[in-house]
Amino acid sequence: MKTYTTARLILHQWQESDILPFAEMNSDAEVIKYFLNIWAFEESLKMYNDCLNNKSGIGWYPVEEKISGKFIGFVGLNNPNFMPNFVEIGWR
Repeated sequence: MKTYTTARLILHQWQESDILPFAEMNSDAEVIKYFLNIWAFEESLKMYNDCLNNKSGIGWYPVEEKISGKFIGFVGLNNPNFMPNFVEIGWR
């Protein structure tokens, strides 16, 4: 994936600098309140590595504010392992 920009946002490939803010987001009770549980750091790291190793052409990509460079979440399309013939839209 190349980098995509809008007037306010940048979507890019995962970078090592995304790991900590991604893990912090996944351990925030308000962010995760509709999920089964708050993620441990290792769960976020696994998803980060899964995203890096994804060769399908679709997946989750980090989003940052253009003006501040701050990580604000992720967005994208994904083929869930449990439903391989489907595509899900996701964001956080």
